[in-house]
This record gives sequence, C-alpha cells and structure tokens, in this order.
Amino acid sequence: MTYSILESGNLVASFDEADAGQAALERLAAASPEARESLLLVAIDADGAIVSDCAPGERVVPA
Repeated sequence: MTYSILESGNLVASFDEADAGQAALERLAAASPEARESLLLVAIDADGAIVSDCAPGERVVPA
C-alpha cells in the first residue's frame, strides 16, 4: 500500500506507511491553512487503485 498526498490533484509526497502520510498531511495543513481545502491523502493498493482517502483532520482507513 502507498499513501500519497495530493494538492489540487498534484502529487506532493508519497509514503509507505499510513502514519507517516497522515503526519505529513497534518503538517502541510497547519503550515498552509489556505491550502487545507485542496489537500487529500489517498491510500493506493498494489494495482494502482485508490482504496481510501481523507482530508486534513480525518484518518485514512483502507478497506
């Protein structure tokens, strides 16, 4: 599973662990409140399919 942060659809960063992605999402949202609405963390499976997503303040929960 890969956890990727997107901002307005553009890849910002990618992580192998959900906790690392979640922490980075929260740091980005805190550092740039105006970008908060355009940030999204997505969980991507080995086939490249998005299996879960979350916005800042939420937790990503893969199915």
